[in-house]
Amino acid sequence: MIKVYDAVAALDVEGFSVTGEPTTAEEFAVAFKKYEAQNGKAVEVSHNISWDDVAAKKAELEAAEAEVDVRKKRDELLAATDWWVLADRTATQAQLDYRQALRDVPQQEEFPTVTWPDVPA
Repeated sequence: MIKVYDAVAALDVEGFSVTGEPTTAEEFAVAFKKYEAQNGKAVEVSHNISWDDVAAKKAELEAAEAEVDVRKKRDELLAATDWWVLADRTATQAQLDYRQALRDVPQQEEFPTVTWPDVPA
């Protein structure tokens, strides 16, 4: 799960803290602090980090994470059926079609929200 802290860091912001897990611009305004070193001390400074930028980056990171998760599951399902296509076996057309459907999962229109193919009997 992507946290607001991760999204801020992904925006290449340095020297900051986020208290809790804000979900609105108002909460973010209270929770986010930016710091700079001045005379050897961390001093809170003004910033131009907007909640809209942070929320957009968080959504982008979550989508990327979902894509990774779907590909990982697809790879696991393919690996579980590798034995179907070993040299000493003859895979059925249904098995070959299933494996192709798994390989095609990332091309589904709503990816990473996908419809998983049914395992052949």
